[in-house]
Amino acid sequence: MSELTRMVNVPDLLFNVLPLEEIQNRLDET
Repeated sequence: MSELTRMVNVPDLLFNVLPLEEIQNRLDET
């Protein structure tokens, strides 16, 4: 269970950071 949680946690963090950067970029463009 611990390994599965880690595998799901890593991508989750990456996906959470990417959208945040994209949102900031879009706000900067406007």
